[in-house]
Amino acid sequence: MKPFTPKTQYAIIYGYNCGQSCHVIAEHLGCSKTAVYDVLKRFHETGSFTPKKKSGRPPLFNSPARQELKAFIQENGENHRLCLKKIATVWTARKQQPVSTSTIRHNLKKIGLNTCIPRHKPAMTETHRQARLEWALAHRNWITRKWRRCEPGEELNPDCVAVTVKHSPSRMFWSCFSWYGLGPIVPLKGSVTGQTHAKIIQDYVIPT
Repeated sequence: MKPFTPKTQYAIIYGYNCGQSCHVIAEHLGCSKTAVYDVLKRFHETGSFTPKKKSGRPPLFNSPARQELKAFIQENGENHRLCLKKIATVWTARKQQPVSTSTIRHNLKKIGLNTCIPRHKPAMTETHRQARLEWALAHRNWITRKWRRCEPGEELNPDCVAVTVKHSPSRMFWSCFSWYGLGPIVPLKGSVTGQTHAKIIQDYVIPT
């Protein structure tokens, strides 16, 4: 609720001095009885309408600081994905003013920004999506018997095995699957070449 204007506060005092109750004054002004009572109590204790100065340390973020924080978050995609701890660290380094993650979260909510955990999804390009769609459309009429069996010669033909490698910053693995189950997971070391794939298929796929 907005603070009362001086005119309204004087009206409350005048009504009270005329013998009106807090309930009647509140109904006349369209406010709560508690608000009327607080004005009367403050006036009787201090002789003024000015509220007491709040104790405690001042807030770390004022309106301009919040707008600066919002501009920093929305500056680029990298800042948008920073965690609260990283934002607090960067802000402390910029302003030379220690700030906690809870303070950052509280002020982000005030400017309409909420924290969330990003969902994990495979890194696929439009080319990958198109290739998957074309493959699905080409095989949509296959019957169950055809899914369970390979064409003659495909079982041992490395040219008929589609190899997919997921690149990781630290480690890569190779694997495969078929109707009968999952294949082995083979850790890869060093660079991956065509000879590497051929050796994996020869050592792990064909024997199974």
